[in-house]
Amino acid sequence: MLVNNAGVVRVAPVVEESDDGWQTTMAVDATGVFYGMRAAIPALRRSGGGAIINIASIYAELAVDGGYLAR
Repeated sequence: MLVNNAGVVRVAPVVEESDDGWQTTMAVDATGVFYGMRAAIPALRRSGGGAIINIASIYAELAVDGGYLAR
């Protein structure tokens, strides 16, 4: 079984976000999930199956106002 349970939230307006900040967010929130699954799938296949669980936070469902998280 693989559980991808990592995430980072950068609270900055889109027009003020740096390239490095964006790359950090994508590295943790997307690329890390991809690499984890890519590494786990062969082992899961060899063992006859299993599960991959990708967890997202409530931040995926919140409205955004000017690039800031709105509450």
